[in-house]
Amino acid sequence: MIEAKFQGTPGSWTAEELSTASGSYRPYVILSPEARSVCKTSYLSGDPKQEKENAYLIAAAPDLLEALMSCMSEIEAGVITSPALKKADAAVRKALHIK
Repeated sequence: MIEAKFQGTPGSWTAEELSTASGSYRPYVILSPEARSVCKTSYLSGDPKQEKENAYLIAAAPDLLEALMSCMSEIEAGVITSPALKKADAAVRKALHIK
């Protein structure tokens, strides 16, 4: 059972496209509930659709982690036997920086 808590920016994040003065490149900013910037995408992929999808996945991270941890807490005391549950455990540990 993982007892650690997420220490990053709390709350449900959102992704918003930023308008810029230069060309058609529009990065996304990931915002906290208080509208504070958590992170901003950069146009490294060269694909605006891919950048948008990445931004929305990043914005969903706290909600995904919370849901996954909630599911894991329903599992019997630390006995993880299926491959899917092992993946879930590994994902939570990665998100919380637990080895």
